[in-house]
Amino acid sequence: MQPTSVPSSDIRRQLEGRFDALEAARKPYAELEGLLRSWKWERLLHANLELLREVTRQEPVLEELLVRLHKRAEAEAWPEEIPELRLSRELEARRQRLGALIHKRLRWPTPEGSLAEALGQLAQHVLQGIPSPLHARERLLFRGAFRPSLKSPFWLSLSIPLSLHSYPAAGALWLLMALLWFGFQYRRSGNCWLTQERLVWKPRNGQPVQVLLRSIPPQGIRRILNSVHVEVEDSFPIQLESLAKTDAERLITLLELYRQPPLLGAAVSERPLDAVCIPGLRRKVPGGAWVEPHVEPGCLVIRPDRIAFIPTQDGASVLAALGGTWSAPLRSGLPVSLLFEQLRWLPEADFDRLLAHAAGESGGLLLQARELRASQGEENDTLYLLSQDGVELCGKPGQEGRAELSRLWSRLQDAGLR
Repeated sequence: MQPTSVPSSDIRRQLEGRFDALEAARKPYAELEGLLRSWKWERLLHANLELLREVTRQEPVLEELLVRLHKRAEAEAWPEEIPELRLSRELEARRQRLGALIHKRLRWPTPEGSLAEALGQLAQHVLQGIPSPLHARERLLFRGAFRPSLKSPFWLSLSIPLSLHSYPAAGALWLLMALLWFGFQYRRSGNCWLTQERLVWKPRNGQPVQVLLRSIPPQGIRRILNSVHVEVEDSFPIQLESLAKTDAERLITLLELYRQPPLLGAAVSERPLDAVCIPGLRRKVPGGAWVEPHVEPGCLVIRPDRIAFIPTQDGASVLAALGGTWSAPLRSGLPVSLLFEQLRWLPEADFDRLLAHAAGESGGLLLQARELRASQGEENDTLYLLSQDGVELCGKPGQEGRAELSRLWSRLQDAGLR
């Protein structure tokens, strides 16, 4: 049978909107394949449980859709070069690679069962390391594990010259002390998990300890070298030992945010909302009411139908406007972008309410898309937004922010952005 020339638009109409499901599956399936190819795949999956859950939810729908699409393509002799069929072939190949990777990682002797069943087994394997299963309302925020410190204690540093200039046995003694120091760290180390409700510390020796975040008082979190010390109301404190510096700082930040409003006890969405937070400026353009030029630094928070300007990059002040307090012992403080990164997991109505409150309390702006006119700077690296009353907002997204902004752009235009 000769292939028939079927316009792509006709095929999409025949699929009754199901083509969107094919396009939506491309990114999460590719990301999951990338995680499974890494040598630290278990740790990466622990930190990306939402991605694994999303692919597991999509798989039965995607499998049925691909079967129906290929049957229809064969019956109607669709040409191989049409985008819909090329995308379906790409997804089929990726699903086969995912199945093979899962069988390899779980060390099954021979491939068996469907990809949906394999994904379920993979999720069960990943969750086995968590002391108690995550319930439906929980989201894994952080997972940390033992990282030996490369900084030796003072007494070990003093032994290095001795090992070089003294008796040959001194070198062996130094190596022995280094091994003892590593073993000391290892025995005091463990694994930790953090959700929006609790912190779980599973030490190398001893029983797991669980701390409800609502029981952590203000000033209850401290960092001691490469350890995180957590005070608990009406109970003994716990100390999480031998975490990497970046892990310790990330854990402290998340603990401080989730132990209090507005994130404490909040509902959790299945995926983060569409919102981009980028550095920005506000200024009055020439001809406005202000006699002298006035420029305010801050951040732009961009939603599909509105844009807010927060006149600060200090997330602690924004958190205070939302009813919280920032007391985490970190020199870097709390960037506004990191605060809104976590607020994006709230339900849409809650996020928009908090965004409006933050803009109002900080002296910022919240404008609907239809109230703004947009233009791009040179090389599309700067976004200019002009309001109806002559206020200009400027934003300069980074590479990641530019990619997210491009996905929102058509929806902003649909909402009235000129």
